[in-house]
Amino acid sequence: MWQDSNGRLFPVRCGASNKCWYCAYLAAVENAVVVRLDAEVDAPNVGLTLTTVDPHHDLERFRRDVEQVFRFIRRALGAHVGYLGFMEWTTGRGTHSGGHRRVHQHALLKRADAAAAVALEPELATLWKSRTGASRVELRELRTPAGAIAYLVHHHHKRDQAPPPGFRGRRLRPSKNYYCRPIVELREEAKMLLRDKRIEGAVLRAMDYDLLADALGEEEANALLEQALDRARAEAAGGIELVRVQRVPETFGPDGLPATWTVEVLGPREEDAMAAA
Repeated sequence: MWQDSNGRLFPVRCGASNKCWYCAYLAAVENAVVVRLDAEVDAPNVGLTLTTVDPHHDLERFRRDVEQVFRFIRRALGAHVGYLGFMEWTTGRGTHSGGHRRVHQHALLKRADAAAAVALEPELATLWKSRTGASRVELRELRTPAGAIAYLVHHHHKRDQAPPPGFRGRRLRPSKNYYCRPIVELREEAKMLLRDKRIEGAVLRAMDYDLLADALGEEEANALLEQALDRARAEAAGGIELVRVQRVPETFGPDGLPATWTVEVLGPREEDAMAAA
C-alpha cells in the first residue's frame, strides 16, 4: 500500500480500469479532478452527447463517425475548438434494449461559441443519423466547471457503465488542443490532491451535480468543489512512499477468534529502502 507523511494508507491500483471496478472508480474520480484542474485555466462551455441504436455498431466505425462529427463542428465553429470525449455503454436493462448494451459518447467542447454550438444540433443530428441510424444528439451550454465534470463523468464510475469484456481501447479521448497543461502534470496533481479523502467526496458530489445544483443552486454547488480543491492544496505537504502492510487482529470474540482487524505497516518495501540507502 501507499503511505503518506501523515501515516494514512491508500490501496495500490492494479491499473486495469477497463476490467477492475475499483480501478475504474479511482480512474473516474481522477479524471474528474483532471477535468476540474484544467478548467481552472480554460473551462469547457458546451456538452455533447452522441448515442447509437445498433448494439453491434463496430467500435472502429464508431470512432470514424465521431471524427466526422468533430470535423463538422470545427468547420462550423472554427479549428480552435478543442474537445474531450468519454465512451460509455448502456446497461442493457432498458425496456427496449433487448438485453443489448450500446456504445455512446459524452464530450466537452472548449472555446466554442455556446449559442452557435447549440444551434447546430438539428444539422448535427441529421449527420449522425445518416451515419449511425441514431437520432438522439444533444448539445447544451455548460456554465460551471462542476457542471462540466457532471456532464462528462456522471455515470462512468458505476459498474454497469463499464466497457464490455474484451475492450482494450482508451475511453477518455482528448483532441490535441484540449488540455491547457501536459496531461502527465494534471494527473500527478490530481493524484496528490486525492490523497485527501474529502476531495474524493467533493468530486463524487460533483458527479451528482444535477441533484446538488437543484438543492443548493449552481454557483454554490460549483463553489463546494473549488473550496475542497483549495483546501487539499493547502494541506498537501510531505511525500508518499510504498510500504508493506499486513492485516492483524484488533479485537477477539468470546470464541477466541478475531472479531475485527486492523492494518499494520511493516515498513518500506525492501527495494525502495535499498534505493534510498
